[in-house]
Amino acid sequence: MPVEECFTQVHHFKWDKSCSERILDVANTKKSYTYHEEYQRMYDGIKQNNFKIDIKNSNFYVDRMKNNSYIEYKDYSHWNKLTQLIIKI
Repeated sequence: MPVEECFTQVHHFKWDKSCSERILDVANTKKSYTYHEEYQRMYDGIKQNNFKIDIKNSNFYVDRMKNNSYIEYKDYSHWNKLTQLIIKI
């Protein structure tokens, strides 16, 4: 499907106290289907920042939720920028 017609985002990551261990587990898998290189980059970045994520870093495109009980797709203001970035990868 051409991205101009339909751009499908798949985002799922459970952020809790076990996330750094889970990220490292995948990074250490070293199997191509796990995208272990990306997980290693994520782990290294989190480790470099004392296992915290700087939500004020504009490179992360963090956006405030408008409704705390439900995430609405249209509420995220950075879809266009993020889509263009992903397409370039």
